Amino acid sequence: MTISKSWFSYLARVFALSLCTVLLLNFVSCSDSSTSQEPKIKIILDANGGSFSGTTETTETTKTLLIKKNQAASLPTADELGLSCTNHNFTGWAKSQQGTVEYNDGTDITSSTDLTLYAQWQGVDSTYTVKHLLQNFADDGYTEEAAEQKTGTPGTQTAAAAKTYEGFTAKTFEQETIQDDGSTVVEIYYDRNTYTVSYSSEYGEPPESKTAKYGYVLETEDIPDLSETNYSFKGWYADGISIAEGYIVKKDITLTAQWRSQTGFIVTLMTGTDITITEDSNTFTATPSFAGTYTYTWYLNEVQQSSTTNMFTLDTTGMAPGYYTLTVTAVSDSIQSTSSYQITILGE
Repeated sequence: MTISKSWFSYLARVFALSLCTVLLLNFVSCSDSSTSQEPKIKIILDANGGSFSGTTETTETTKTLLIKKNQAASLPTADELGLSCTNHNFTGWAKSQQGTVEYNDGTDITSSTDLTLYAQWQGVDSTYTVKHLLQNFADDGYTEEAAEQKTGTPGTQTAAAAKTYEGFTAKTFEQETIQDDGSTVVEIYYDRNTYTVSYSSEYGEPPESKTAKYGYVLETEDIPDLSETNYSFKGWYADGISIAEGYIVKKDITLTAQWRSQTGFIVTLMTGTDITITEDSNTFTATPSFAGTYTYTWYLNEVQQSSTTNMFTLDTTGMAPGYYTLTVTAVSDSIQSTSSYQITILGE
């Protein structure tokens, strides 16, 4: 069979075109293979207490990025990642869980090795409550007096402080760790102070001292009337103020009885034992303790009186209340005896 030149020429062109196609495909394949084999590294992003999903139901705590080795690449922003942590603000990435931020949000990163980066968080202040409870008077229970709302960083300690309440002392309390949901409560309890009620009186028999809680109201039995011969009881006083039923105890207090002198007089032996004086109304009789005949001399405040017998009458009418000295001397042939008495004239 004879092949024409035109047919031969056609076959040559087809072969040349096929060869070019094969060479082109091979070049392209080699070029792609070179690109796909460029080394890459893994960057693991750890939410470090947060999450990438924003919900607890489908929480993702890590994400992995592939970047070219030793070539700068931009880290996705927290918004792009959906990165969040309740009551915390994202501050950047560190190479350890509690490390220093080395990569800010969305910044470039270059690395020659696989790397794990940890999200860093700064707590947002959360509210907490401080309650102040005062001890009841009628029982040992406590009633809330006030409540304060304060703020602090979640995970840190509260900064609760006791208040000052008259008549109360705060008990020891402990600070709490602030939770991020506002549920933290610090309760401070205050006990009522205990005070002493004391009694003082020059006369009569005052009651025994007693203790009373702050706010105790004095009753009749706490301020009894006293009695004393030749005196009238005026009442109980403290700091110059009359204390009556219904007085509220708010501090240590001493109740002092006050008296009013009645009219008349009181006789008290000062010196001497040999002469006995018997007073009846305002008449005095001196009787020596030994037999004999005596001459008597009476003195009132060292002024000699007219009586020379064993009887002396003292008229107290018009005499100012106060103290007077009555002296009587009994003299016989061989004996002299003297006795002195203090006379208290009663009255206002």
